[in-house]
Amino acid sequence: METFKVGDILLGTSRARAEARHRVVYLSGSSENPVGVVLTHSNKFPCNIGMKPEHIESGTDKEPQYFVAHQIQKLSEWGPYERIGNLSSQGVGFVIANLSHDIVTWDEYLTRKSEGCPDHA
Repeated sequence: METFKVGDILLGTSRARAEARHRVVYLSGSSENPVGVVLTHSNKFPCNIGMKPEHIESGTDKEPQYFVAHQIQKLSEWGPYERIGNLSSQGVGFVIANLSHDIVTWDEYLTRKSEGCPDHA
């Protein structure tokens, strides 16, 4: 099993909407159950923080990138996870500086988002 480093961009193999659909920036945890932030193109939620092109070295398309500023525990059933790119050191610092420090599941994040994302309002 591959060992990931902080800032690696991962993609899970189970990519249904409620699974590992989005790319994830690895922050901690095991390779099977990584904890990270989700990358998205959406800016319609207060939890989604815009990134600059210089924050990302590789692993995304050319569309604007945002990250969901919650540490989200990904499930092993959504893997295995593969490294497809990485953030720059500036990008890693930016994510960590804007991050909610508690770790939540995807379902817990959806509840917070539906409440207006109080951690980031």
